[in-house]
Amino acid sequence: MLDGGRPVLYVFHDDEGGWQFLDGDDITEEDASIVGLEVIVEHDPTLVEVAVLPHGFFAYRESVDAPWQVGYHDEPAEE
Repeated sequence: MLDGGRPVLYVFHDDEGGWQFLDGDDITEEDASIVGLEVIVEHDPTLVEVAVLPHGFFAYRESVDAPWQVGYHDEPAEE
């Protein structure tokens, strides 16, 4: 995603405080990168909208132009 590829469509803020920014495709460990939150937001400023997700929550969107849907990892996302 950071190399100019696909947009971030799924964000997860895990219970330990870590973040995952995914494009919806299957990934491998080799695909992963460790970057600061400010770097990912600089790459895609729309991600600032989900930078306040509490631990254990996720957000997803159908496209870069779609609104974020938010849910808790044990519950389905809000419609």
